[in-house]
Amino acid sequence: MAGQQRCLVMVPLKRDQLRALRDGGGLPGPLPGVTPSAALAETFDLPLGKDTEDTEAAALQVADVYGLCAVYDGPQPGQSLVWRCVVVASAPVADVTPVASDEANGRVQMDGLATLSVQSIFEGWCDDAVATAAKGLDIDSAWSLPSVQTMLAEAPLAWHDRSELSVIV
Repeated sequence: MAGQQRCLVMVPLKRDQLRALRDGGGLPGPLPGVTPSAALAETFDLPLGKDTEDTEAAALQVADVYGLCAVYDGPQPGQSLVWRCVVVASAPVADVTPVASDEANGRVQMDGLATLSVQSIFEGWCDDAVATAAKGLDIDSAWSLPSVQTMLAEAPLAWHDRSELSVIV
């Protein structure tokens, strides 16, 4: 909407949630997300200013790790891999509330997610052992796991344009 302040939010999603976005239904809140905030930049010792690309990349990785902790489903029957997905959305600032207890990680809660707010999709896979080790942990604890660091370094999420949504799910 014209004139409405917006912010980038990285939102980890399950496959059925991505399907709902594909089908145009949007998603009701509350939804967890991560913003490339000043607090997140400070956590990663990144410069503040006009060039926010590094902070956005950090927010994407934090959202992916949060997905391991609290969002992603386990592997499909007979598989040993877990599907990971983070969408990047331009959300109305009024619909995004910082999570005070995890502000340093840029965590927010969204009131919902409209399909048209999605700018891009990142998806990939990881071994079930990585997801199982992180499940139920807070972001900082999961981030410090060697298996999670290896996943982030060796199995980064692949970028997709919003127009590829129907191909992904």
